[in-house]
Amino acid sequence: LHDFCTDYFFDTINYEKNRQLKVTEGILNMLTIVPPIQLRISGVNTFEIANLLAKNNCGIAFNFDKNNSKFIKPRTANEIKKQISKKARICGIFKDPTDEELSKCLNEIDIDEIQLDGNENKDRVDFIKLWFSRYPLKVHLETDQKFPNIYSGERKKDRQIRKSINIFSEKDIGKIYNYQNLKVVFLYNTVELENINYNLFPSEISSIFSINFNKKKIKSLIISKKRSIDISKGLENKMGELSFEKISNFLDYIRSDEILSLNSF
Repeated sequence: LHDFCTDYFFDTINYEKNRQLKVTEGILNMLTIVPPIQLRISGVNTFEIANLLAKNNCGIAFNFDKNNSKFIKPRTANEIKKQISKKARICGIFKDPTDEELSKCLNEIDIDEIQLDGNENKDRVDFIKLWFSRYPLKVHLETDQKFPNIYSGERKKDRQIRKSINIFSEKDIGKIYNYQNLKVVFLYNTVELENINYNLFPSEISSIFSINFNKKKIKSLIISKKRSIDISKGLENKMGELSFEKISNFLDYIRSDEILSLNSF
């Protein structure tokens, strides 16, 4: 009788644990709302905003162009990076960088993506992809030179290279063919365009669309199945700095029924 009661007692506990686990899983499934886009915010330069984006699975782009109003020093960006989730995907934005500038930056922060925003031609983009996508390797070092402090050894995985294409009219879409056969991702900068048919962009080419915060544009991109979106303008405060409050409201909007309903398109 004692053994029977003991077995019954533990069976009851296990049953209740399993029941509660299933209930919890059900609640979590109900709460997990995945917006139908991959989102990135450009010009991040504070820990608070980087941390907010990392917690919401958004990409983070630091701007290393010294002439840009949202410029951040690589060393400062690395201090921010060290404090947020290691899963956060980090992009560095450059404009016509020299080899020295790229090397110096990558010695101070290890990034997942290099975005080229300047007038880099096909050969220059090809060289940057060849030389810097896996930097640092032993071939990059002088004799007896050690790896930069932030690296334990050679980089094992390629960085993604992105080439920005400014789109001021539909005719500019053809600019991508100046970089034909390069295995890079294109960023279409459509910030200055109020209206454009996103279906005109080739779907077979890997791309991300940079826009100002504009609900109409966001919906149009999702409906056109262009779902990798970078917000580079429109989320600033009166001082021209990225606003924590505006980004928080934007993330709520992305998870709203208004956007989630577009999953069916």
